[in-house]
Amino acid sequence: MAAFNHQPPAIEFTNFTYTDLPSESSIRLLSLIRRPRQLSPPSILGEPLLEYVLETFEINSAPQFDLISSTCGNPNSAHPGDIDAYGPMHRYPIAVNGKIIFITRNIYEALQMAKSVNDPIGHRDNIFGETELIRAIEYNHLPKVRELLQEGAHVHAQDCFGKTAIHHAAENGHFEIVSILLDYGASMDVEEIAYKMHQPPETRDLVSIPEVVRVGRPMWIEAICIDQTSDGEKSSCSEMKAQIYRRAHSVVAWVGVSDEET
Repeated sequence: MAAFNHQPPAIEFTNFTYTDLPSESSIRLLSLIRRPRQLSPPSILGEPLLEYVLETFEINSAPQFDLISSTCGNPNSAHPGDIDAYGPMHRYPIAVNGKIIFITRNIYEALQMAKSVNDPIGHRDNIFGETELIRAIEYNHLPKVRELLQEGAHVHAQDCFGKTAIHHAAENGHFEIVSILLDYGASMDVEEIAYKMHQPPETRDLVSIPEVVRVGRPMWIEAICIDQTSDGEKSSCSEMKAQIYRRAHSVVAWVGVSDEET
């Protein structure tokens, strides 16, 4: 978990626009971010919005980054006459530097894959949608709860019933964990358990953690890190591509979501 030196902007539901790269040796890198104390993570049509920052670096001084190689279109063969669910008309939103970019389905699924690898504390079970933090609370695993909170676990994440971590702690009588969660900025209607606390939640000194954390290493993915509307930028990057691949800490060839044939 790494904090940012500057606070990424809050999400505005307006279109992202690229600014020109400052030099021919500049690259953009994409980083997944998390806001641990965010009360209600943004969503579109009920789907959580993946949030990123896109930063510019000189390639020779860039931080370690992973490279995802992927086609923008359908990774599989589409049958003639079928509706292509990966076609250019099927686009998915992500937030970048507080603005919205629409990307193709295959690129979106590649980002979801990267998130599942780099953000294990964000994993949910497939039955009740419980996070790692909620599961640790249900088992009253105090050291694990502290570890997850220090790593930036989202304290307000809800399960499929709308319950957050602090609801589970209160229901199970884990009042020491309730107190810890309040110290990390959790909130709920706590009147019925306020007598268990030495001071009301609104007057507590919160544990100091970054408001925004970077999840995993930055990534270079051509469909996002290059302005696809700029022929000049695409040409310049094409000349640098071999150097970008050499500089990458790891290279992942994304060939699409696995199915019965892959």
